Amino acid sequence: MQKAARTRSAHSAPTYEAAQSVVDAIHQRLDFRRPPFRFEEFLSAHDAYKVFEVDLPLGLDGRIFLTPDGEQKTIHLRKDNTRPRLRFTLAHEIIHAELHFAQGHLRDLTACRTVEHAQGQRPQLEREADFGAAALLMPLWMLDEALPYRLRHDYPDTVVREMSRIFRVSETAMKIQLKRYTSHDGDFHRPYS
Repeated sequence: MQKAARTRSAHSAPTYEAAQSVVDAIHQRLDFRRPPFRFEEFLSAHDAYKVFEVDLPLGLDGRIFLTPDGEQKTIHLRKDNTRPRLRFTLAHEIIHAELHFAQGHLRDLTACRTVEHAQGQRPQLEREADFGAAALLMPLWMLDEALPYRLRHDYPDTVVREMSRIFRVSETAMKIQLKRYTSHDGDFHRPYS
């Protein structure tokens, strides 16, 4: 019984190497060295993307539509969301396009970010896009440079608020990324020197 639980748990642990590689390539192309991540620079370097803030139903944060050749990428963001949530959703949809479309996983040429979770578990593609969005906006190596000190437990709310302000993300997104940071071995990979 324990062996089955261990196997299932090890099997379901996601690996995010492909998402991290996509993020590293974006950071390197844009020479991203200081927060916050600037979408203006990304969008001017990638003119295939068109982004619109539109009315979307509650629970639907964003959606991306791609042409079959991937040459046009249209992203709709829920205009009623906060700026930090819009930024995270935009990053999430970019990861869908740069990773999942490239891998052939977007069969319907679309993906969306919702707040709903099927039975408490987000699908693998959604978790990868969330991981990639966090890595795009809050790379661990950059957090390491920005944080005043390294802890092995949760950071105080004052630090979370300040890091959220610097990286222009929500406090919730920052708390999640700081958990990754505190559990990391400390050997932070930089996509360039």
